[in-house]
Amino acid sequence: MDRRPARPLTPAEAKTRLRRAAGEVGFVPWVRRHPVPALLAGATAGFLLGAMPRAIRQNLWHALRRWIGYSDFF
Repeated sequence: MDRRPARPLTPAEAKTRLRRAAGEVGFVPWVRRHPVPALLAGATAGFLLGAMPRAIRQNLWHALRRWIGYSDFF
């Protein structure tokens, strides 16, 4: 291992590193990096949900609301 020992970051370097890492959190950065698979996944999900009977869609929606924990929010 011929790496130099790590030195402490300056506050400006730490802020820059933190902002860069925060920009990579969530699904939006993935969608920006992979637009075609994201579009295909969205279209497939929309087609499958649209082809389902209404009762099944409602059951899925209620299960999603319970899983998220925001049943009163939606």
